[in-house]
Amino acid sequence: IYFETVVSTSAKQTAVAPGYLLGEWQANGRRYFHYKMDRKIKFSFGFNSGHYALAQDSAQGVGLRIFYHPEHPYCLEPMLRGLRASLAYNTRHFGPYPHRNAQIIEFSLAAGTFATTAANCIPMSEVRFIANSQKAQAGNMDMAFYVAAHELSHQWWGNQLIPGGALGALMLTESVAEYLTANIYAEQYGKAQAERFIRLQLERYLGGRATDTRPERALQYVHPDQQYLAYGKGAFVLYTLGEYIGAARLNGALKTCLDKAKNQGPPYTSAIDLVRCLRQATPDSLQYLMRDLFETVTFHEHKMLAANKIPMPNGQYLVNLEFLVKKYRIDEKGNKVYAEGGRPALSYQAPASAAPENSLPLNDYLEIGIFDKNKQVLYHQRHKITQIYNKLSIVVEGNPAEAGVDPFVRFIDTHPNDNKKVVGNL
Repeated sequence: IYFETVVSTSAKQTAVAPGYLLGEWQANGRRYFHYKMDRKIKFSFGFNSGHYALAQDSAQGVGLRIFYHPEHPYCLEPMLRGLRASLAYNTRHFGPYPHRNAQIIEFSLAAGTFATTAANCIPMSEVRFIANSQKAQAGNMDMAFYVAAHELSHQWWGNQLIPGGALGALMLTESVAEYLTANIYAEQYGKAQAERFIRLQLERYLGGRATDTRPERALQYVHPDQQYLAYGKGAFVLYTLGEYIGAARLNGALKTCLDKAKNQGPPYTSAIDLVRCLRQATPDSLQYLMRDLFETVTFHEHKMLAANKIPMPNGQYLVNLEFLVKKYRIDEKGNKVYAEGGRPALSYQAPASAAPENSLPLNDYLEIGIFDKNKQVLYHQRHKITQIYNKLSIVVEGNPAEAGVDPFVRFIDTHPNDNKKVVGNL
């Protein structure tokens, strides 16, 4: 739509709406503001009014502004950093920001704890303004930075690319924005902090599905009110795909999808279109990831059974590993499924075990990691796995203390803590 508005408020308040301020005046004890946007915007807008103070900055020719309660100045700096970082990342990978400015507007906690994006405005709850921003320096999530970066990412994913009103729409907006925020977070705080963020998303997903009484949908068919899927699982699986095919290739696929759908009218794009772009960017050997991550509800059970080391000359160690790899689907009735497409399930009967281990057929690449006592990586490689029970012998430089299968938890595993094991002496 083309958007223009005149909005009035009380004489001591400032009213903010999408667009650019063309004029303001007072009449009959009221204050009036005239806003107009110079290009079409998504049919989504709001009005805010308050006793605002104003913080300003700029980056890449874009004005950055925060309208905030004068007594809530605590998180302005990380919010501005979040806007600058998101603007730089998204512009670099997906093209120009569409407006002359971006502005965050604080609103009362009484209206909620959310944030959203409408044209050049980002209304954001006061809960993000009164948090302790110093906690991020102690290894906690910098939520002010994160929310600002996430919301600005919607200028590309949600405002330039607008999904159709169908199942999966949130994957195109929230899943992608949340994944990109993890990458933006990594550039600001380091990869370790970003991976902590991704693990929190996995916990968000697992916690959400534990309380949802409806059958779980594959991510590409996520329901509009299944936010634990759109945010939690969506960010997690896109990050996994980025680790496997490379973030640059994944961003290239996202840009292809965005360019095809940018500023289009009906018929609007869908999550299936996005998965098609991702599939085209994924090597043949990793095509199974499309089905596991986006098209089905797939779980993994990885377990390190034994890990021991033998000293060798020149400070090297021979590390012997035994581990299990399993995966299964969840069908529409909530049942575990181990066979698929006419291929029988894999089975392994462990010695002295009462029941066999079962899995979907495997042709998967999984990370094997070996670490020293300071958690430094001694070995980190992917191995092709075709069986449930596996043995590996690996020579490393340095004294190993811990070993794991899928040690960084790239796949959805309800018990990831048994992926690693202390390396003992043989």
